[in-house]
Formats: sequence, structure tokens, C-alpha cells
Amino acid sequence: MENLVAAALSPATIRCRIRRAGIVIELDAPTLARLTPHNRETLTARISELATGGGDTQISFAAYRTGSAFLHA
Repeated sequence: MENLVAAALSPATIRCRIRRAGIVIELDAPTLARLTPHNRETLTARISELATGGGDTQISFAAYRTGSAFLHA
């Protein structure tokens, strides 16, 4: 999934999170800001097809935030 989104948007940062509520694609803020409704719709459909064969899984996009494992004192 990350490769699919990377090829379409060339983000600086991308993470795919599988959560109980569905799949969250986290992108750096500039990439998220330029994500058009058309890109969002196209990517959501392709990610859903990859993840579930087109089933009913919630796909969302959010801003990436550095996790605590990467924060330095």
C-alpha cells in the first residue's frame, strides 16, 4: 500500500497503519494538503481492493506525526 501511494504522490513521509477502525494512510503535511478529492477517491478504491478484495474497510488519510520511538531527549 505504501508503494502504491508513494508512486502516486511522492510523499516525503508515508506510513500505513492497520487499526481496528480500518486502514489509515499517514502522510507528511505538505503531501496531505495537496491530496485532491480525485486522488483520495482513486487511492481509497485501490487500497481497498488490495487490502480486502474490494470489501467494506474504512480507508482514511491523516497527518503523520513522529512516534515516541523516534523522539530524542
